[in-house]
Amino acid sequence: MSAATIYTIGHGNETFADMERRLARHHVQTIVDVRSDPFSRHAPDFAKHELESIAAEAGIGYRWLGDRLGGRPGDPELLTEGRPDPTKVRASAGFASGIAELTAVARTSRVAVMCAEIDHRHCHRSTWITPTLEDEGWRVLHIDAEGAAVSHQPELGL
Repeated sequence: MSAATIYTIGHGNETFADMERRLARHHVQTIVDVRSDPFSRHAPDFAKHELESIAAEAGIGYRWLGDRLGGRPGDPELLTEGRPDPTKVRASAGFASGIAELTAVARTSRVAVMCAEIDHRHCHRSTWITPTLEDEGWRVLHIDAEGAAVSHQPELGL
């Protein structure tokens, strides 16, 4: 049996309509927003309340988990020298509860974990969230700027 899949996506400076086209290509039903601060000066469609509303109009669910899965944790205990410490974050109870909520949603809906960074390789959704999901048996695919789904773990060419 193959593992269930969770997608990730970044919004960059695009509009919701642009991102919606990329989501539709993969039949995503729910966006799980993992931005610590759910707004964007450069992409106004992605302010939390605006995004929640326009996603609903498009028939897409929205859930914000940035308080537990965001890249800038508010708890000073999760910092080392003033910067988020991935090891501490991934070991925290808040992060674990966020992952549990994310996977509960993903069991009933096709999910895309969303952050601002278009390129997943430069985002905590790839370096913190994805490894945790893979450890739990999930397959993670990153939706790139063109809308293609890129495997987090590329197939080995033997």
